[in-house]
Amino acid sequence: MADSVDVEELLRRVREQQWGAHPGRVAAQLHTVYATATDDRTRARVAAALVRSWVYGGEADRATRFAAEAVDLAERIADPAILADALEAALLATWGPDQLAERRAITERLSDVAAHLDDVHARMMASMWRLTVSLESLDGLAVARQLRVLDSLAIETDSPLVRFFADSRGAVHALVTGDVDTARRLAETALRSGAAAEVVDLEAVTHCLHAGLAVQTSDTAALADEAAQHCEHGLATGVPIIAAVGSNLFCYAGDLARAGTVLDRLTTDTIPDLARDVDWLPTVALLVWTATKVGRTDLLDRGIGLLAPYSGRAIIDAGAVMFHGVVSDVLYRASAALGRTDDAARYRAAAADEYRRLGAVWWLERLGEPTVQRSALSRVVHLRATGGDLWIVGYDGSSCVLRDSKGLRYLRELVGNAGKEISALDLTAVVEGHSGTALVDSDAGEVLDAAAKSAYRRRLADLDEEIAEASAWSDTERAARLELERDALLDQLAAAAGLGGRGRVALSNSERARVAVRKAISAALDRIAQQDPTFARLLRDAVRTGRVCSFEPDPSRPIEWRLS
Repeated sequence: MADSVDVEELLRRVREQQWGAHPGRVAAQLHTVYATATDDRTRARVAAALVRSWVYGGEADRATRFAAEAVDLAERIADPAILADALEAALLATWGPDQLAERRAITERLSDVAAHLDDVHARMMASMWRLTVSLESLDGLAVARQLRVLDSLAIETDSPLVRFFADSRGAVHALVTGDVDTARRLAETALRSGAAAEVVDLEAVTHCLHAGLAVQTSDTAALADEAAQHCEHGLATGVPIIAAVGSNLFCYAGDLARAGTVLDRLTTDTIPDLARDVDWLPTVALLVWTATKVGRTDLLDRGIGLLAPYSGRAIIDAGAVMFHGVVSDVLYRASAALGRTDDAARYRAAAADEYRRLGAVWWLERLGEPTVQRSALSRVVHLRATGGDLWIVGYDGSSCVLRDSKGLRYLRELVGNAGKEISALDLTAVVEGHSGTALVDSDAGEVLDAAAKSAYRRRLADLDEEIAEASAWSDTERAARLELERDALLDQLAAAAGLGGRGRVALSNSERARVAVRKAISAALDRIAQQDPTFARLLRDAVRTGRVCSFEPDPSRPIEWRLS
């Protein structure tokens, strides 16, 4: 059967399936190929396509077994391109609210596989998934980093599809950080690139970006128009998340009556049976937020119970094309509406902290603390020696004192050269007072030279004879002692053997520097974390170590560093 069906055509049709559209006959045809195919390569590709087909169609539960099969088969045939495709499908199948840790692990694995492929789509999707998971996790630095990766890939490949993803998600990030002008510019270029690339879901993305811009510019007419279109489409097609976004937009437009009508429809017909898939968390969060606006307090206790386990998460829709705030913000508003002042204060503080982590200025202002939080986003931070053996480290007003260490000096040098890559060799030279001195990156030769290896092998041959003799004489104590010596020699020979049996060389200068810098910085960050975990996290998020080191600050969170 697999031979009589155009498998490539079926795979193409799945790629062109719109989000929320039922797969129809394609899923049945794919399953027939899957069940009758005799080669693992075809089965792996078709299993991954079945995952996409069912997840896009809103039936993610059907996809789970095919995702596991696709990964198993891809691993068996050891084809990196097919494995990347299978891992991407596995991510789709684990897109529920309770599978974030699993998504992180699969995303890291996909990134490792795609990094060594010349497949533009695989590299793009690896970066897209890292961006999405980072935004879910409120990691603003990682989001900014992946946007730079996507932008670089778009420039490198001149691909309109990559440019569409880079600019559409860049527009979303600009809205997160309250940069409306940049968001509008990137939205326009994204839509042009999407048209050139014939992106299937371009219309949906267009509505999402226009709605996000309307929210932050308080464009009432545009809000009302987008709200009506979202609600009409979502209710007509049976896609709750689209209608929930519409009810949310009606609230921003000031039409609480229509927002309440949509809310009633969804809470009656949808919420009891809502699948815990990619749309579950944003749908529930948006409906609870709408309930706080229209005065439906009878829905809030249940809503708080559903959302509380997800405090500390962002509210985003599939593909991260619209950001709706953080769960803690919704919990704050729902708790306040019920008069639970202690819970409301706790959730409000959490939401404020989470928005700061993202640099979400507009959302902080909506929370009700604009001036205080704007100044907090430009905090003064100390990372400086006092002139003796002590350092002042941390945020101004809550800094701590630490003893001098190489790790602190490495950190200061990286922060002082933010955005610049510095080799571990050069970093070591500067910190040790040898700035400008060229260090030669040479190795120290093989761990064991030929003569030493020959002597080891002669001794091993002698030991084999002596062990045999001791065993023949039942001298167990001598035999055990000789075997220990033999094992030790074998271990040393193994340690001296490199890839393919070649002699392993001693650590090069650059490798020694890499290890030393990493250990010193890690130790310094551990000491800082004991005094100020928040400041330590800021540094961990921005510092990169390796043979080349750098400090990559989040541009949406400006900080005034005091380094001397």
